[in-house]
Amino acid sequence: MFGKATSLCNVENKQPDLTHLSALSLLMLSESPNTLCTKNGWFVTSRMGESHDLVAARKILKSSIEKSRNIAIAVDEIGTRLKETSHSLAYLQAAIKDMACECAVYEIRGDVHRAIGPAAAVLKVLDLVYELKDSLDVGPRAAGLFVYLTNIKRLQDALKLLADNCRLVILWLEDVMQFIKDNGVVADDWYFLRVSKLLKLLVELQGKGESYRQDGGVLASAFDNLENEYRSLLTRPTAYYTSIDDSSFPAPVVQELQAITEALAANNRLDECISIYAQVRAVNARATLQALSEDYLDIQLSEIVSVQTVEGYIDQWDEHMEFAVRHLLKNEYRLCSEVYQKFGSDAWMNCFSKIATDCGFNDILNFGSRICKCKNEAIKLLKLLKIFSTLDKLRLDFNELFGGKFCVEIRNQTRDLVKKVVDGACEYSGNFWCKWSCKGHLVHHRMEVFRG
Repeated sequence: MFGKATSLCNVENKQPDLTHLSALSLLMLSESPNTLCTKNGWFVTSRMGESHDLVAARKILKSSIEKSRNIAIAVDEIGTRLKETSHSLAYLQAAIKDMACECAVYEIRGDVHRAIGPAAAVLKVLDLVYELKDSLDVGPRAAGLFVYLTNIKRLQDALKLLADNCRLVILWLEDVMQFIKDNGVVADDWYFLRVSKLLKLLVELQGKGESYRQDGGVLASAFDNLENEYRSLLTRPTAYYTSIDDSSFPAPVVQELQAITEALAANNRLDECISIYAQVRAVNARATLQALSEDYLDIQLSEIVSVQTVEGYIDQWDEHMEFAVRHLLKNEYRLCSEVYQKFGSDAWMNCFSKIATDCGFNDILNFGSRICKCKNEAIKLLKLLKIFSTLDKLRLDFNELFGGKFCVEIRNQTRDLVKKVVDGACEYSGNFWCKWSCKGHLVHHRMEVFRG
């Protein structure tokens, strides 16, 4: 009954529903031991100060919300500072890493210290190399031959010293590079880039000597200049002996020729040196023989031609043969020995053989062989005996000049001439006794012409 009346009372009086009260107020009211229900259906308290509790609770809730908001703001500020601290830590980490790298580099101070001495030497030697390079650009005649030769030798020594010091520095820097790699240094690190660049430069400097020796290089050009000066010395008027009996160049010329020859031989250019010498001297000797022969050596003879047509030339041939062997070629032989004596007999004998082969001496031998082809007649026998007498007279000179291994061609040609003279003389002899007596006499001398 009581509940029903309460419900009717609520409807009739249209009082607001309890659900309009805040959840917190209901909770507080329901938990109050002093709550009572009136006849109108309202919950009331026995204490008048209950509304004050609600106000206090509201203030507490509002204060809690404000504190929460302040805490959130503080957390945001702390987050911002943490981000800034994180960035600062990244920079600090990089700085510490660099410092650690520098501290690690301190461990390779020994390798660096050992590389300092050779590296300093590289710089000094490099300055000397460039200085000597400039001095070789002027040529041997302008600089003075012996000064030029000295600078070439100094440059070669400097290049060798440069290569040796570069090799030492490269070894130490390679150890440094390996240490840097082992410590995890990246490829774009300052230390890595600097060491890599230094290694590249040192490798280039180490190969500078080889580049200087290649065609077009400083040393190659210097040796070319020496070869030109060598040729110039041989073609100057002072290089020729002043008389037939003079067997030597002027002393200063000999010294200069020997000095150039030594420099070229020390750099694998002895063959070029010999070729230049032989070419120049052969041209000079050929000009001398041509001035004497008046072109009679080019006359062609056959079996129908009488020796009388060239009788006067045979007498000249005898004189020219003796002059060529005992004076012209013997002087060239001695000059070759004088210039190339420091390089052994093979060097100067090779040089002399080139001169003897190219100077026109073969033409003199060939003319004697053509006389043997002429028509058989008494005068031919006399002239053949004359030729044989000339060859026999020069037999010792032939053995001296052409006895080496480089004069095989002239030896064979001379033996062939002797054989033709002997055969021609014996062919003309009419009776058996004369034939074999003459041939035996000639063959005895022919076998003695050359022993090598």
